[in-house]
Amino acid sequence: MKGTKIQKNVNSNSQVSKPFFHGEKGEGGFFSKNNGPEHSFFRPSNVQNGPLGHHNLIQLQETEQSYFRAARVNNVTIWFKAFIPSIIPGQTRIIPAGTHAGESAIGPYSSPLGGSPTICYLTDNRSWDNSITASARMTSATSIDLSGTSPRQTNNINGCFPTVELDCLSGNVSCTNTATFRGGGFNLQPSSGHTTPVRLSLAGAANNPCVMGSPDINYNGDITIDQIRRTVSFTGNVDGFPDFEMYVNGNTIFREPHPPGNNPILNLFGAANRRVTGTATF
Repeated sequence: MKGTKIQKNVNSNSQVSKPFFHGEKGEGGFFSKNNGPEHSFFRPSNVQNGPLGHHNLIQLQETEQSYFRAARVNNVTIWFKAFIPSIIPGQTRIIPAGTHAGESAIGPYSSPLGGSPTICYLTDNRSWDNSITASARMTSATSIDLSGTSPRQTNNINGCFPTVELDCLSGNVSCTNTATFRGGGFNLQPSSGHTTPVRLSLAGAANNPCVMGSPDINYNGDITIDQIRRTVSFTGNVDGFPDFEMYVNGNTIFREPHPPGNNPILNLFGAANRRVTGTATF
């Protein structure tokens, strides 16, 4: 699964439908490989919660590095990612030819029409990474402003990178598509005061858009922000595949690798049932 369309509702009559994680050269697609470190993920704003569009992302211009340097106790940014690592023993390989030569892919799998297994899917070509822009099958991210009398959710961003299906040997691409993110991402619960814990829920689901009826990657859980101890805690559930990671202002809340197995894709069937917990300071 490599994929997403992420759109943000600036108002009820305006939506942008360009791919969230990649854009044309010179256009500054936020998650495009053309972008350098001068692009950042968040700038606190008054936009409403909802899917975020390609062109809206261009407005978020601070770098991650400068954001983290300027981050105060009053501003908390949390992100959650599900990604396919570049190395899974016995499951991944390097594509030898074509436009994706040298990249990591998972497979081979058989075509729904039968025949020998020759189909692969690009991984996210990485290991653990606390960058908010790191490639992932799914990303959920939010910013919480704690400076007022009540916490305010200034961003709720959810989406996926493109899925690329290709021949394991020739590298010929047979499908490039973006998955639909479902589940709503982060949802702030009502609270007030500077000493009261701030609580959010999290839910996400998406499947391989190149395979009809493919199982979802699922995750869900609850987040608690302790304003006194300056900690963010997560308790929730994830699927048995792929790998999952979560951060607050760049600090690791948890990193959960998938369990070993001969066919990790089978771990996607059914509800998320792998318990995950973690805590980090901000």
